Amino acid sequence: MKKVWSLILVTFSLLIAGCSDDDKMPADADDNFITALTLTKEGKSYDAVIEGNDIVMTVPYTVDLNGATASMVYTPSAKILPNPQTVTDWENEMIFRVTSFNGKENEYTYKVIKSEIESDGDVVLKSQADVDAFAETKVSVIKGNLIIGDNAENTASINNLEALSGIKEITGSLQILNNYKGEALDGLNITKVGGIQLGTKEAPSPCADTYRFRLEQLQEITGNLELNNNAVQFIEFDNLTKVEGDIYIKDDALITLYFPKLADVGGDLDLSDNSVVRHENGTSDIKDTPIAQLEFPALENVSGKFSINMPSDNFQSLRLPKLQTAGEIDFLVGWQFKTLEIPEISEVNGNLLLSGRYESTAYAKYLNQTLERIVGLNSLKQVKGTLNISNFGAMSELPNLSSLSLVGGVFIENLWGLQGKGVVCDLSNASFQSFNDVTPFIHTGGTAFDKLKTIDDLSNVNIEMAIICYADRCIPEINLKKASDFTCKFDFSNLAANGKNLPITLEEILGDVDIMVQSSPNKSIDLSNIRSVEGNFFFNSTLAKSVDFSSLEKVGGYFCLQSLNGKGLKLDKLQSVNMSGINKSRAGFGAEERRKGLFIQSLSEISLPDLESVGGLCGFLNYTGLSCPKLKSVSEKLFISTAPNCSQVSFPALNSVPNIKIENNGKLSDFSTFATVIENGSVTDGNWEVTGCKYNPTWQDMKEGRCKPAE
Repeated sequence: MKKVWSLILVTFSLLIAGCSDDDKMPADADDNFITALTLTKEGKSYDAVIEGNDIVMTVPYTVDLNGATASMVYTPSAKILPNPQTVTDWENEMIFRVTSFNGKENEYTYKVIKSEIESDGDVVLKSQADVDAFAETKVSVIKGNLIIGDNAENTASINNLEALSGIKEITGSLQILNNYKGEALDGLNITKVGGIQLGTKEAPSPCADTYRFRLEQLQEITGNLELNNNAVQFIEFDNLTKVEGDIYIKDDALITLYFPKLADVGGDLDLSDNSVVRHENGTSDIKDTPIAQLEFPALENVSGKFSINMPSDNFQSLRLPKLQTAGEIDFLVGWQFKTLEIPEISEVNGNLLLSGRYESTAYAKYLNQTLERIVGLNSLKQVKGTLNISNFGAMSELPNLSSLSLVGGVFIENLWGLQGKGVVCDLSNASFQSFNDVTPFIHTGGTAFDKLKTIDDLSNVNIEMAIICYADRCIPEINLKKASDFTCKFDFSNLAANGKNLPITLEEILGDVDIMVQSSPNKSIDLSNIRSVEGNFFFNSTLAKSVDFSSLEKVGGYFCLQSLNGKGLKLDKLQSVNMSGINKSRAGFGAEERRKGLFIQSLSEISLPDLESVGGLCGFLNYTGLSCPKLKSVSEKLFISTAPNCSQVSFPALNSVPNIKIENNGKLSDFSTFATVIENGSVTDGNWEVTGCKYNPTWQDMKEGRCKPAE
């Protein structure tokens, strides 16, 4: 019994002791938090911001926190390592470990952020004293423009910008005015700026002492870069990656333009060497400027217009190894330019113009004779405007354009070196579309290649060819069947006479046709595939052996065949010429009346076996024989002239024509073929005229049946 009571007493004592220990346990025994940190140095206190387990201390960049006194608030019952009271290095990141009364650990990361010192509004520093005084403000961010210098005359110069080395960002523009006399911009360490201006587009800066414009730390320009000066020799932006606005640089002293990291330009990129000297009388010269080459090794995009206007003979190389897209491209280079590399260009949202300097006199033409090939364009997919390659006389190969899927127009001119080289202009995948109200077109001038590959149907495209031939294959083989307007001019005066045919495969033209073949002795002109022309059709050829239009059935406008001096003219299927069905008339096709219906000038016999109607005038000149057996009507006038060896004309089906004029047919005496139109009243008195013929009957003679001389 005593043992039982002893056990009860022991158990009760333990319970009493346990209750005593619980009374000594702190309320925050499970907590392990830091709630505040204040650092004090040189009488100034800085409070940290605690977010989660990050302790962020933000102080001006001029403040050094090493040696600061710390006041940290954390859980009272917890332990902390390291002890804030013993820490002296507050400039670097560290870990604080807080251990609760119950032994649970919690870690906090201490970080330091150095904030910039900002200045609101524009900062204007007109003198060297202003520049030096501004350094005392320790401002690193200017929320406005920084204007260095003064444009007033006789102002004391600014020579040094070292005092501005603490400025890192300018939200507005950096403007350098006229009294800045420093040789460079040493001291400026800005990394971001809203814009830069030295001179304007309208007027160059007169700063004659600044030969180097270098901003080595600059990474981004959110506005425009505008440099117009004729003294700066070196423009260097070592770390600039992006310009959101325009770049405009015009400088005839420039030797080096250095943008090794520039990848994107949000506006225009306009570079000029100021080499064009314009005189008061309106003439101009090109002076030599020192820059010899340009390269943008990282440039991928120019959202606006990319212009390079450097016609000086010293400029010889342009490399754009990564350029893929541009709003528009316009490059003009000089006579000694040798290297153009643009291998990755894929999309241009406007014109793509690549041109050499061109001048002509009454005696000669002058253009670039050193560029032999363009490296690139084989990745080009779209040009929402005109693709222009012109005035490179030594170019011996054409860029591969087979990837081009969309284009407004193609202009190829004065690539003399292509002739006789078997060159193919491959537009086989290109769809043509109108941009900026310009009708789609293909133009070749002074250029000859072996083949032009396109889709068959170019109904919306005007075709223009103008070639001086130095080799037999100067007229390209073409596969297209339909076109809008078709204009050709071929000059064979530099070729020996040969009998090779000149075939053109077009079948249907929805607009006008204008073909001129000069100095083509003993050549046969083969246009036998053309079936219809909905607009006007003008053809002029001198000395051709023959001309074949044997498939042509109708012409919707006027049809003028002029200067056909050969022996053969084939128009076997022509049924109608309907000038009245079209309202437009192209200038420059000869005398006015020749553009108002059907006009044929030929030294051979003219036979139109299927012709039934002519809307407008109908004229024939210089023929040896004339036969239109099915022609029923001419809506305005029939004109037959100057055929001294023709003794007979035949219009047996003609029953409607309001006016007939026949002149200078010295052997013609029988006009019976016109008796019907006199008898039925179609031709009235005053609208019949015959002169210079073997027999010249009046209207009354015809009315009374005297259609030929009495026997």
